[in-house]
Amino acid sequence: MTQSFAKVALTPKWLGALALALALAAIFAILGQWQLSRALTTTAKPVTTTAAIAIDELSAPGAGFKTTFTNRIVTAEVTQAVAVGRVASRKQQGTEGYWSVAVATLKDGSYLVIAYDFGPDKNVTNQPPQSGKITGRYLPSEVPEPATDGVFKSLSTEQAINSADLAPGPTYRGIVALTEGPGTPIVIEQEQPRTEINILNAFYAIEWVLFAGFAVFLWWRLVQDERLGLRGER
Repeated sequence: MTQSFAKVALTPKWLGALALALALAAIFAILGQWQLSRALTTTAKPVTTTAAIAIDELSAPGAGFKTTFTNRIVTAEVTQAVAVGRVASRKQQGTEGYWSVAVATLKDGSYLVIAYDFGPDKNVTNQPPQSGKITGRYLPSEVPEPATDGVFKSLSTEQAINSADLAPGPTYRGIVALTEGPGTPIVIEQEQPRTEINILNAFYAIEWVLFAGFAVFLWWRLVQDERLGLRGER
């Protein structure tokens, strides 16, 4: 008479085999989850929205620009500013235009490059703030590129400082894009994070899941074979 599946499966031998199969399935599942995490990548980060902080509390003139500084809202006390021109290829709310750029002198005598106005015209139409507190988002300097017709192609701290013709002095490595002040405030738009899938890694993740299922299936198949007497006939 054929034994029931439960009676065969609950013997010590097959209970031990089940424990091994489940352990293997767990390992395969963990590997599948790890592979899936490598298959999904986020291509953008949201704009930082932390409270404003004085720029000298965040960094110091001459200090390196850390990636964690990007998009931080900072404030600074300006005593004067020198406009140095416009930088092209800036987009704001679906419109392409230019940023007005200036080199501001701060209360401690250090220099800070600021972008203070957005507009479609490559000619400077507004003057930078000459005194008082400014607020904006702290951005990294870009790789300098040759200017064309007096218009910068990139927003480089070094180029702006050289164009201002100021006495040498300590300079912040980053650039502050003013979110309020003269002219049209600059809006650093938030790029929505996009998740991209690596097909090869996703395929490997599916494979690990199949292996996990196969480990349990193989145990079931072997128990069935013994229950039906098939293993003995072989």
